[in-house]
Amino acid sequence: MFKYTLKGIVANGDGLSLALYYSDQNLDDRTIVKIQNGGFTFHGSCDYMKELYIRFEKNIDNLSGYSRKLVHTEPGVITIRFDVAGDPSYYRFSNFEVLTGPDNIFRRQFFTEYKKALGERPLWIFPESSQMDYMRKYVYPGPRSRVLKLYEKYFAEETSAIHLYLLKSITDQTQGPGEFNGEYLKGEEIELIRNLFSKLDPNLAPGLDYKRVKAAVEELGKVSQVINFIDYTLPSIDGKEIQLSKVVQVNKLTLLTFWHTACGPCRAFHKEVSAQYSELKKRGFEVISLNVDDSKSLWKKSSTEDAIAWPNLYIGGGSELLARYHIKRFPSKRLYDNTLSFVGIEAKNSIGWWNAVSKKCSSLGVDKT
Repeated sequence: MFKYTLKGIVANGDGLSLALYYSDQNLDDRTIVKIQNGGFTFHGSCDYMKELYIRFEKNIDNLSGYSRKLVHTEPGVITIRFDVAGDPSYYRFSNFEVLTGPDNIFRRQFFTEYKKALGERPLWIFPESSQMDYMRKYVYPGPRSRVLKLYEKYFAEETSAIHLYLLKSITDQTQGPGEFNGEYLKGEEIELIRNLFSKLDPNLAPGLDYKRVKAAVEELGKVSQVINFIDYTLPSIDGKEIQLSKVVQVNKLTLLTFWHTACGPCRAFHKEVSAQYSELKKRGFEVISLNVDDSKSLWKKSSTEDAIAWPNLYIGGGSELLARYHIKRFPSKRLYDNTLSFVGIEAKNSIGWWNAVSKKCSSLGVDKT
């Protein structure tokens, strides 16, 4: 356990409130501090280093487009300085600097070099697969190689807690479509990332961020179309703790669907489920919604709006579960039978998907009722 102090120097923000919350916390558990006399001070304590997010409390419920900064907790005093830009509809941080806190200064130094290693050319992400294939073959390898060499340099000496968060920057990207997409890394690149992970302090293992990085590293190189079922116990909308396997094993088919409030297609899918649910439930089909909002209150509000009548569980945005289930976009669906085997029905449109599910239910035998 260590204590720390976060001091902020803010030239033009008097009267505004800031929301502070850890990376392993929910937004609803935030601490609010007010900017007064050109600054603010926050005292905290941690068992180990964490990411501490900083947002403006004004319009905290904005689903997208909000401004957020982070620092890493470390013993002693962390001093930051920034200006407030924008207006009451959208305040944002400007000219953000870290003045004291050796680990935080070290991190900013690293990511300054990281940006240089990427190069000036934007690494575009295109919707068309042919364009993405071109990027993966001819554009991404160069910047990726330079970045990995930078990681080798920074991990060559003794590592500290901050190195977990340097590596987290890569492992978070392995589930995305860009240059570090885990499905397109070369064997030697995967081994390098695994070697970097092996150098991290094992005392960080209890932390959510460590577990998330560990899960992403362990999933590297798994290009099979089969996504194995991983069991979890999660809080439900009514406050109970639900074990996924207990639900999956009593239904012929169970759909895990990953979603968040700001995802239009996710919310539209809820309407489709509502229209089909009663009939499919009779045939042995169940749905489990898994929400990744950073606020439980927001999850509950949107769940009520969407009239979700099936098992509705909360995982939050930082869970290792996203890496285990190879979630790269939202909504994402994973279909399993009652033996916990992956079924993996896919279709290009909703009607085709529901028809495929209906046929699969029929092929599994007599309806429940």
